[in-house]
Amino acid sequence: MTPAGGYWVEGLHEAGMKEDGFDVQFFPRWRTQRHQFGTAGYAIMKTAKDKDAAWEWLKFASSLEAMRLVFPTPNTTPARRSMVNEQLYAGRGPKHWKVFYDTLDKFPTTGPIPAPPSRPPSRPP
Repeated sequence: MTPAGGYWVEGLHEAGMKEDGFDVQFFPRWRTQRHQFGTAGYAIMKTAKDKDAAWEWLKFASSLEAMRLVFPTPNTTPARRSMVNEQLYAGRGPKHWKVFYDTLDKFPTTGPIPAPPSRPPSRPP
């Protein structure tokens, strides 16, 4: 058992696990039942030389066309809900793939996993 998102699906498939050999579910309830989600995105840095070109890239990268190119297999949970469907998980599993987005819909206390702070590397003594 591991807390994880859809990125495990393709790895398990590549390792030879059959689609009915694993599944996903909500975190079990004990005293509480809070879920978390992770996400990522692009940014335009203040130091970017061509911010207009960067903006055009961001618009393309978030399009359905671009995401279909990047996510032909379930190697993560796509940011576009419309891409999380039976077609994406066909032949790979898991049976209850809807949990990946149902977590956001059914548990209003679900919160983001904060990214670690960005710090310059420390120097050895």
